[in-house]
Amino acid sequence: QSNILLFAADKRVAREEAPRAYKDVDAVVEPIVGEGLANLVVRTKPLLVIKG
Repeated sequence: QSNILLFAADKRVAREEAPRAYKDVDAVVEPIVGEGLANLVVRTKPLLVIKG
C-alpha cells in the first residue's frame, strides 16, 4: 500500500498496528451472518486512525 504514514515513539507500536495483527473481517462476519444472527448492511473503509 502507498501513502501510509506512521509516527510512533517505539517500533513495537508499529508491530501492534500491522495489518497481520488483526483478524480478517470476512472470516469474523460471515459465520455470524450465516447463522442469521446479523445482517450485513454496509462495508466501510478506514481512512484514518488516531490513538493516544
